[in-house]
Amino acid sequence: MDSDELHIAQHFVEAERHVAEGERLVAHQRRVIDKRRRDGRHTELAMHLLAEMEKSLRSRIQERDRLRQRLSGDAHPRPLNKRTAASVQRI
Repeated sequence: MDSDELHIAQHFVEAERHVAEGERLVAHQRRVIDKRRRDGRHTELAMHLLAEMEKSLRSRIQERDRLRQRLSGDAHPRPLNKRTAASVQRI
């Protein structure tokens, strides 16, 4: 692995962490919204925040997938794993 590939691999590992963290945060925000609804509280701000978090997660997934492509040399992106596909589908 040359230095460029090593650099990309390091960024890919970081991107994987960012995606995992984004998925965790989105899931948490969904739980917050569910609780607020059950408690009869307003959810408008929480919903707006969720939308922004989902937008950020989509960007993180795209970056991770771009890096994966560069590492593999593939011209086409690989399919999403089940966990990521489920997260994106809810977005």
